[in-house]
Amino acid sequence: MDSDNGGEFLNFHLYHWLKKHGIHQTRSRPYYKNDQAYVEQKNHTHVRQFLGYERLEHRELLEDLNHLLKLWSQWRNLFCVTMKQESKRREGSRQIRRHEKTGRSPARRLIDSGDLRPEEGRALETELSTLNPFAMRTEIRRLEDRLWMRRKELYQGDEREALALAGASPLRSEAPARANKPPTRNQAARVS
Repeated sequence: MDSDNGGEFLNFHLYHWLKKHGIHQTRSRPYYKNDQAYVEQKNHTHVRQFLGYERLEHRELLEDLNHLLKLWSQWRNLFCVTMKQESKRREGSRQIRRHEKTGRSPARRLIDSGDLRPEEGRALETELSTLNPFAMRTEIRRLEDRLWMRRKELYQGDEREALALAGASPLRSEAPARANKPPTRNQAARVS
């Protein structure tokens, strides 16, 4: 298992669980944030652009979120066309990239690769022909709206989230808000 240096991966419990199951763990180099560049790119395009940066802390949202992400990743892999880079070369300070002429979805690339067993290829072809991408996208939007509405309902009583929804930041790194106090005698004398 290759992970980054976050505490969720580098801890006593996970280390011993991996060791017990015979899984070798490696990690990226400290202070080299581009070691996991491909994974970070996918986190941005497949998670952050879709869900944003808000925290989803309530366990009640887990089932809805899992269903939404499963449907969304299926839609992305079956129907979203991507352009594959064929080559890259440098001319002076410029990078010249060449892409294939026709874009294909990841599912179509997999079928065309010939790496699948015949029954897997047929199952994927059947899935492509029976699913409607427009109906899937409509369902994804409906589930997304429902998720955010449930999140808002769950956070209704939480003071921190009320601040976040109002636009005020609960971060300690930001300057504290100034209180509106009446001016002292000295300040009032300077003004007049």
